[in-house]
Amino acid sequence: MDLPAEIRDEIYRVYFQDTRLAVKGQQYTKNATSILHTNRQLYREASAIIFRETTFVLHLDRQHTRHHDRDIAYYLDHPVEPGTHFAGSKEVFNTFRNFDLRLDAPKWHHRHDHWQRSAAAFISTENAMATLTSLPYQERRNFSIRINIGSLQAGCKANDLLHHFAADMSDQIWSVGDGMAEQPAIPGPCSEGKAEEWKALYPTKRREAYSRFLFIHWLGQIWRQTKAAFWLENHDHGRRLVIGNEVDNALALLKLAAGVDDGRDVWLVVDAVGRRTK
Repeated sequence: MDLPAEIRDEIYRVYFQDTRLAVKGQQYTKNATSILHTNRQLYREASAIIFRETTFVLHLDRQHTRHHDRDIAYYLDHPVEPGTHFAGSKEVFNTFRNFDLRLDAPKWHHRHDHWQRSAAAFISTENAMATLTSLPYQERRNFSIRINIGSLQAGCKANDLLHHFAADMSDQIWSVGDGMAEQPAIPGPCSEGKAEEWKALYPTKRREAYSRFLFIHWLGQIWRQTKAAFWLENHDHGRRLVIGNEVDNALALLKLAAGVDDGRDVWLVVDAVGRRTK
């Protein structure tokens, strides 16, 4: 406390720079906020910096959501309520500046409807995410979305369906700016009031494949809207394929992805800070 205030602020900034916070039950930096319990002055000074420097990790899977029973079909018959799946306080969207949104591969006991449930969580935070992406990137250190979209190997029935949906909706172009507003929230055969028709039309495996297609489509839209960096990574994160502006829909991305998949899962990453497209 004998140091000048500006030096103390710099120490707080460095201290919190690599800190990761999350809602209860998710991974976070252990004892990261212990410094706030030292005394009132330190709490007052450090808490003003923690929200600016700390990265908030938000998992999109159902393990950490309020409504485990909701899938895409539910939102075809009910208006989307932003943030309804988020297990913590929605104030984090207004308070924190840095976010790391993640969706990992399904657990074995959730494999049959993982993509549908996760897509529902993604839809329910869509408006909150629009607020996040509208914040000038100069005010952030980190805003990334990382989704494990599974294996892309040809010959697998689920991937054949994925390519089929992408080809069927190849006219769903990743738009820029105002074009986003002209695109339906869920492209293709999904539309409001069609839940039962949707379930009757597609058995579970087809609904899973379509939901996985939606993630690829949505991340492409976010990439174009934010002018972010966009790439595919192999399972071990040792190989990266950067997606260029010539790729403008999910089908084009799937064609380009050949060779990135090493027989294991592939990560699709949007990073709206730092490595931006020109």
